Amino acid sequence: FLLNLFYQGDIDLLVGFQNDIPVKDDVIYDELFCVPLCCAFSSTHPCAVKKEMNEQDLLSENLITCNSYAIPAKAAELQDRIARYLPPESIYFCDSFPASLALVRAGYGYSILPGGRYKSDQICYVPLKASEPLSYGIFYRKGSQNPLLKKFVAIAKNSVQESLKSRK
Repeated sequence: FLLNLFYQGDIDLLVGFQNDIPVKDDVIYDELFCVPLCCAFSSTHPCAVKKEMNEQDLLSENLITCNSYAIPAKAAELQDRIARYLPPESIYFCDSFPASLALVRAGYGYSILPGGRYKSDQICYVPLKASEPLSYGIFYRKGSQNPLLKKFVAIAKNSVQESLKSRK
């Protein structure tokens, strides 16, 4: 719905993952930051203390999948690929993103998500080995006549950079 409004010119910008929004000729994408693709585990799960995971490690764990717009396409693709190698009793399907997070917190299994995007003391994010970081940013039209658009983009980029600096 929002994507249609954006392409029709009813809204001036979208914020999201670069690979999730098809870029047309008149659209500019400005990256704000990159985030690793991770396995989200309950903080009590034995894998929560690992520094990184590989796909092979995940084949012995329960997978929680969610077909939601809140899940980046790269995460959904990886979930689908792993699910092909798991028995049906090792996969929990959710209709909503909050339900999948509830199952992760409860310790039913893991989900593949962008690292740290959904902060919680009850969820740990373990980066996936050999996965490309996801680019997150702002999409807007080249010829936008909105005078506040460029100012907003500059403020957003500056704010993210300041936030990243303060974490170091």
